[in-house]
Amino acid sequence: MIGEASTKRRSTIIFECVIVAFAIATLVIAQLTLSAAMPAASSADGDNKMAQAVTLAALRFAGFFEFNSINPIQGVGSQQLPINVWLNPTYWPFAFAHLDFAVSISATIALAVFAVAGYIMARCFDVPPVPSAIGTQLCIGLFHGRYGHRVRLRSFHSSLPLERYCGH
Repeated sequence: MIGEASTKRRSTIIFECVIVAFAIATLVIAQLTLSAAMPAASSADGDNKMAQAVTLAALRFAGFFEFNSINPIQGVGSQQLPINVWLNPTYWPFAFAHLDFAVSISATIALAVFAVAGYIMARCFDVPPVPSAIGTQLCIGLFHGRYGHRVRLRSFHSSLPLERYCGH
């Protein structure tokens, strides 16, 4: 009896992992396709230029894997924001890729992290796996302001997407 229950539980977990992997993979592919088809689709109304400037400045003035870019001599008078560009994975593309491509990759990373968190939250509330995966895929609407205006939604994405969730 116990062996049969654990085998059934194991197959259920494998089935759920396949559903989640497929949902996240298709979501990432859709995000990359939309980013390639519509340049700057993830940032409606140019809301990400200041965030890009802050990120690029932090990457330029902070050392490799330094906690932040503030010099102790500057103290309170520093003009830099104390962000850790190496801890947050959405900042990494800005260090290694061209700016336009980095924005697309950053949005994709942020969407994937947001989707996984949404799926986990839905499962914590005992929503079945398939509706949780569908809800996870629908969160792409929060990241594309270009077509969100049709249903009166504003873009939820900037080039520092996890900044809105994790803080600095």
